[in-house]
Amino acid sequence: MLHPLKYPLNSIRNKLLFAFIALVIAPIFILFYSYYSSSQQLFVQTVNQSNDQVITRIGDSMNETAERMFKASNLIVNDPEVQQFLKLKENAWLEDHSAFQQYIGFNAKLNNILDFILQSRSYITVVDSRGHVFTSLNVGNPDQLLDDYSSQGWYAAALAGKGTPQWQLQDAHGINAAILANQEQLLVMSRQLKGDSVQPLGVMMIGIPLQHFLPDAKDIFLLKGSKVLFGDPLLAQQLRLDQLELGSDKDDQRPNKVLTQDNYLINHQTIQQLGWNFVQVMPQLEYTQGLRYLRNQSFIWLSLFFLGSCALFVVFMFRFIQPIKRLLSSMVKVGDGNFNEKIEIKGSDEIALLSHNFNSMVHKLRKLIVNLSEEQQRKEEARFHALQSQISPHFLFNTLNSIKWSARMSGAEHVSRMITSLGKMLTFVMSHDREMIALREELDFLEQYIKLQNIRFNNHLSLVIEVPESLLKAHILKLSLQPLVENSLIHGNRSQIEVVIRAEMLDGDLHIYVNDNGVGFAERAEQMEVPPNPLIQAKFSGIGLRNIHERIHMHFGEGYGLEQLQSLTGGASVKLSMPWLEGDKQNDPHINRRR
Repeated sequence: MLHPLKYPLNSIRNKLLFAFIALVIAPIFILFYSYYSSSQQLFVQTVNQSNDQVITRIGDSMNETAERMFKASNLIVNDPEVQQFLKLKENAWLEDHSAFQQYIGFNAKLNNILDFILQSRSYITVVDSRGHVFTSLNVGNPDQLLDDYSSQGWYAAALAGKGTPQWQLQDAHGINAAILANQEQLLVMSRQLKGDSVQPLGVMMIGIPLQHFLPDAKDIFLLKGSKVLFGDPLLAQQLRLDQLELGSDKDDQRPNKVLTQDNYLINHQTIQQLGWNFVQVMPQLEYTQGLRYLRNQSFIWLSLFFLGSCALFVVFMFRFIQPIKRLLSSMVKVGDGNFNEKIEIKGSDEIALLSHNFNSMVHKLRKLIVNLSEEQQRKEEARFHALQSQISPHFLFNTLNSIKWSARMSGAEHVSRMITSLGKMLTFVMSHDREMIALREELDFLEQYIKLQNIRFNNHLSLVIEVPESLLKAHILKLSLQPLVENSLIHGNRSQIEVVIRAEMLDGDLHIYVNDNGVGFAERAEQMEVPPNPLIQAKFSGIGLRNIHERIHMHFGEGYGLEQLQSLTGGASVKLSMPWLEGDKQNDPHINRRR
């Protein structure tokens, strides 16, 4: 019976409510207050991480491009064929075919390097010591650019560098403003060509538009030491970027730092290949303006939403508790012996599933009680019939033996043989109290059975046993094959019936096949008064096929039993499957195995 609750927290409803307050409401308010007080710092960190990812990606791209530019210059500087071409006499390619081939090969190398190494909208130019200009720029006469190039900073820097790469930014108008769009700037690497010669062979330049790396954004700077190469110089001076501790050495591997100065958030990335610093600045007003307003608005709306959610939780909690109370009440009634109790199920949640299982359990208990009562009654009836049909085996055997000798003395040998076969069958049936017997014994019993049936059917029956010697020691259920053979004899509808029994062991299971040359299952359907499939519904003897099938199921599981097969030669074909067993049932580990 139900007892009143002594303490409020013993109620599931109060436990849920207390757990909701302690584990949901309180932590959410604490977390929201913590977020409210630190939201600006978190937002700054988020913005910084986003900016840092952007400039890191740009810096890595510039590093990778600069490395490809350096590798491309090495292919020109260290190429013996290039050096040999640059050593030719002036305009030799206009007079000599071999020199002309070198000229074509030299231009092809420049184009290949431009297409396969640089892989971008790049420009490459070589100015040799003879005053000739070789360039990828689409100009009519490249030699006309010599005066412009020789007066530019990258040209003088390459001569001063004596073969070492020189990096700098170059305005487009200093290269060829008519070709380069939007007056864009170039990242230029220039280098003197010397080879193994004492005298310089010329100067080369590789240029890539700076817009290839930099996004379309403001407040971006490129610094070489304290010198501003790219960006607003006035803003750089205001922020004193030249005084910041930024990495400038190519071997500097210090991680990026977040700097704040004059209400600006500053991110920077060192370009290792160039020794420059890429700097991005962002005014704090861009992300703090309106943050306080949004934060307050968020707090008000979240509080209203949270209070409404709490009210809905309480309402739904009371609704959820009601099915539990009904279930508890029904359980108490069943405990008192009322097995007709049934819970009304609403919905499809876990409580409904629990109620459904409870109803199913009560139904099974009620059915089990009825079955136990009926089983007890059947046992009493079986015990009474067993007492009625109890006959002394010795008396029966002695009587049959007396009849047998009387028939033999009277010259009735066929009667004597019939009684001998019948005696052996009765001995087999009555003397074996085990459920499992050897396959050899079951087959011997079938041979005696066929002998008796041949007397009845005038020797029109034949039994063929094709079982390997190694399988005869297998143990099977007693009297599991005789109903199958009897089924073939009674319903074969042939004047000459042949029954063939074969056996095989496959994957640890014993399979026994009983085939006959009768009319088959399809033509027996009307006689059986049931569909030919499933096989287990047929019953042809006192034991019956259904009885055999259920006995095998009971002992070994649903994976075993009788199965109707399609016979290729006509007639009926049945397969009996069970585990391979040797010895008694109680000592065999395969018993009760389930597939």
